[in-house]
Amino acid sequence: MLLHSVGVWNQDEFQKVLRQIRRTWRGWRIVLFLDRGSPHRAKGSMCLASELGIETRWLPVARPELNPVDHLWRHVKQDVLANEPTPDLYASVGYACQYISGLTPQQRLRKAGVLSDTFWLHKVLHKHVKLLLSKYLKCAKINLKGKSNIALVRGEATKLPFNNSFFDFVICLELIEHLNKKYHMLFLREIQRVAKEKAIIIISTPNLYSIPAFESKYIFKDKSWNAWNTTHKYIYKSTEFIAFLDKFFKIIELRRIKGTITTPVRHIGRMSAAMTPAYAFSPVRR
Repeated sequence: MLLHSVGVWNQDEFQKVLRQIRRTWRGWRIVLFLDRGSPHRAKGSMCLASELGIETRWLPVARPELNPVDHLWRHVKQDVLANEPTPDLYASVGYACQYISGLTPQQRLRKAGVLSDTFWLHKVLHKHVKLLLSKYLKCAKINLKGKSNIALVRGEATKLPFNNSFFDFVICLELIEHLNKKYHMLFLREIQRVAKEKAIIIISTPNLYSIPAFESKYIFKDKSWNAWNTTHKYIYKSTEFIAFLDKFFKIIELRRIKGTITTPVRHIGRMSAAMTPAYAFSPVRR
């Protein structure tokens, strides 16, 4: 997140923000959705954006509901500034910046409406994700060329394209936290459906209590990975995840796993699941 507070908004200040954006997200493809304010449309701003490899798209006139920042600002006014006497404009800006900085990236996106299924760019983003999946699947097939014992199949987590009791071993690494919570029960039912009676299953997901990013920090000192990835829809606490799994399975073991790589755990049971960086289980069908 970038916060840039100035007394006057002009093209010079906007160009500073463009440089900050590029420095912060080096190597990313960046598309900015902007209103048609003169600082944004200035020739110098457009030239700089092109030079920095930042694409621009213009929002329609008089359509504030399409701007996520307006939705975020609405929450700022309701939660911070409403019915509160402020000495001056700068104090109000300070309160607003403090409030926004205190939110996690996922909270900011949710309050801005970006994570909603009705967000106006949802269909475009969904189409983009499908294209990425096709690209990754193609690359995976190239990497696995010559290995006839491995088949790659594309499907949905809540509607797996396999028959009942199909697998002896199921591994699901770092997936459930990317699904909206309302789909988690369907997801586990699908795993239960496709796994054989004596199958072993491993499920890994981050543990909320073990994430320093909960306090806006990073897992690694070099900041190479932020656990509050904006694609995370829901992260469980350990006790919450155990209680959720217990609705479907009889848990016989819990194991802490350090780091971001899940180590499979051998069990003589119906299912084993792991929760990285912290856990592992083994239940029986109910």
